[in-house]
Amino acid sequence: MKIAQYIILLINSTVYSGKPSEEQVMMYIAASDIQHKEIVAAQAIAETMHMKCTNCSMQFNNLFGFRVYGYLKFKHWTSSIDYYEQWQEKRYKDGEDYYAFLKRVRYAQSESYSKLIRSVEAYVRKRYRTIFAAAEYLSNAVSSWEEFQRNLRITIFAKALDLKVSIQARFVAALPD
Repeated sequence: MKIAQYIILLINSTVYSGKPSEEQVMMYIAASDIQHKEIVAAQAIAETMHMKCTNCSMQFNNLFGFRVYGYLKFKHWTSSIDYYEQWQEKRYKDGEDYYAFLKRVRYAQSESYSKLIRSVEAYVRKRYRTIFAAAEYLSNAVSSWEEFQRNLRITIFAKALDLKVSIQARFVAALPD
């Protein structure tokens, strides 16, 4: 899991409660190492009807409809996204048109599915552009969890030191001459 995912999970504390919201899924995908994030996000939305389907693969925490003799079952919906990332890493060739890739690996076999995903992708780009931009910024700004923790400790220490100096200054000012 990337540092941006940790940050987003911290910010979005309801991520572990039951059925995910569309926004939670977008945040998690945005913070992942998945390539063509907006297209993948569009796939999750299309497969789950905006995270609202009741009789689909989502009942197994499977946001993408992955099947091997029936739907794959995941303990948590985030595991489905992690699985997609690994699945993509094994099959996708850098620079390949993503829609051609989906057709090549037989994920998107019909032209109507590709049209649907393109349409939902436009929605994702418009509605969630801030989430994807923020995750990209965080990913570039902080290169590792250790660096994040170190920066957080430095920030906390600096704030504590500022507070200590402030308290000392008030104490000294309060002393009688």
